[in-house]
Amino acid sequence: MDKKTYWKIIARNGYTLLIMVSFSFIAIMQYNILPSIYADVQNAYSLDAPVPIMIMEAFIIIIAAFVTIAWAYYIDKINRKKVMHLSILVWSIGSIICAFAPAGSKAFFSIFILGRVVTAFGIGSHLPASYSIMADIVPAKHWSTLAATLALISSLANGIANFIGGFLASMNIWGLAWQFSFALIALLSVGCFILLSLAKFPSRGSSSVEELDPELGMNMRAGLVKYDFRIKKEDLKKLWQIPTNRWLLYASFFSVIPVATLGSFLIYYMEISPFQTVPAAFRTEIAEIFSAMIALGYFAGVIFMGPIIDKLSEKRPNIQPKLAYWGLMVATPLLISAFLFIVPIDYNSLGLSIDPTDTTFNIDKYVIVVSAIFEQYPSYIAYFFIAFVGSMCAGPMAINKNPVLLEVNLPEHQGTSQSMIYLSDQLSKGITNLIFAFQYIILNFLFEIIDLKYIFMAMVLFYIPAIYFWRKISSKFTENKANKRKIISERTEELRSRGNVKANKKNRGIPNNE
Repeated sequence: MDKKTYWKIIARNGYTLLIMVSFSFIAIMQYNILPSIYADVQNAYSLDAPVPIMIMEAFIIIIAAFVTIAWAYYIDKINRKKVMHLSILVWSIGSIICAFAPAGSKAFFSIFILGRVVTAFGIGSHLPASYSIMADIVPAKHWSTLAATLALISSLANGIANFIGGFLASMNIWGLAWQFSFALIALLSVGCFILLSLAKFPSRGSSSVEELDPELGMNMRAGLVKYDFRIKKEDLKKLWQIPTNRWLLYASFFSVIPVATLGSFLIYYMEISPFQTVPAAFRTEIAEIFSAMIALGYFAGVIFMGPIIDKLSEKRPNIQPKLAYWGLMVATPLLISAFLFIVPIDYNSLGLSIDPTDTTFNIDKYVIVVSAIFEQYPSYIAYFFIAFVGSMCAGPMAINKNPVLLEVNLPEHQGTSQSMIYLSDQLSKGITNLIFAFQYIILNFLFEIIDLKYIFMAMVLFYIPAIYFWRKISSKFTENKANKRKIISERTEELRSRGNVKANKKNRGIPNNE
């Protein structure tokens, strides 16, 4: 293959990769937009408590989790671009319903719920589609970096979703207030839909084959060689029989509980408890800043660990599950201890002259308030540092679970295997939300007796069973990876023997759209 064709392939795949990143970014924003506007939604529909919102989100998460299996199966079986177009169309309709759902009474809340349900049916495709396609674009030796990038995108999308919900809502753009968030996501989705039409997807299995035959793998990326193998219904049972897949589902289920708890409720807790005396005009923003330290630590862990894990994997193939295991071992005690430094603050004791009714977005105002809290309550400095380091140590767990699946599953199973881990994650997240909603309904008195931070500390203990399963994964990972490599080796020989290379000028260097 000449250099011109090689770089043409790289450029085309780079564009496709950018579109896939945008696709994932928008889908993740859909998931994370609501926690930062709980109070706004509660007020808009005259709800007595956030319980109905929590229950709604819990069931929507569970719906999306089960729908993901169907999306993933067809991603592995038919044209991937058509499946993605349909999913974007569905979630865009859901966003539009949410953006223009009438406010004012509990009766109208059902319209908003309908919008979120429609959204759930659409966004279930994003993870299996992302990994199925990106794993064919990015070489296998960089899969941990790919996972780190997607985790980074998830953190950014979550942060921007909170920004849109928490900060832009106060600007009342287009007169939509908090509903502007959903209108903006719908507009971004339409743009992604159009740009996706121009993307050219590589053949399935490009990266897996490239490990054994670089020239053949690059030809597959160019669309010159077709990988004909597709998932079958009976393969679903085979996926479950792979020990790494099975144990990773368990590990992921338990490890998501602390993440879901902190991600969904930490901001809310900061508002109603330690920062209760902060003026309501900017209380949410201050709570978001202090809650963000855990996300920032995770963010830092993701940035640094992805490329490092790829380098280490070249010499030690079994390093991925071991790093996840040791990372959680360190993260668990650190995160638990971080919450001990959260104390109630008295805003009046800060001696600030800021207008308590000022709702404008002003960075200087937030810096002054945060600095005053650090000065008056230095325990928050310890909280910042320990929470940052603890969440950073949990990074390898988040980075490694998807590459581990890519390493042990065949190309035609990539979307479905990723959907299984996604199902586990979202079931865990949905059940966690239901538990908190149940406590609000039946055991609300617990929140008056026990500080919610102690419940957060208890939730972090769910990392312990995750640690156990990551250790078990370490014992079988190399064997499962070798089994996949053996099958790919046989198929590579078959692809070579067919001579299934389309050498005409029309399609040379241009990926196909399967």
